[in-house]
Amino acid sequence: MEKAGYVILAIVAAAWFVALLMGLIAAFPFGIFGLLVIVGFGLLFAKALRDRLESVKTDRYSKEVEK
Repeated sequence: MEKAGYVILAIVAAAWFVALLMGLIAAFPFGIFGLLVIVGFGLLFAKALRDRLESVKTDRYSKEVEK
């Protein structure tokens, strides 16, 4: 999931850069780039959330540490 998020963001960044260099940005609707960015960040957020929910060690440490 993490790799897929990074791949999507890298592809969007590369496509955006190429489109700007070639002056073709008017040919691509901005919505497609924005949607892909949202999907990429969504995948990274889902991975971070899943990792946090599965983190038993962190929960145990936070409960046992002296405050």
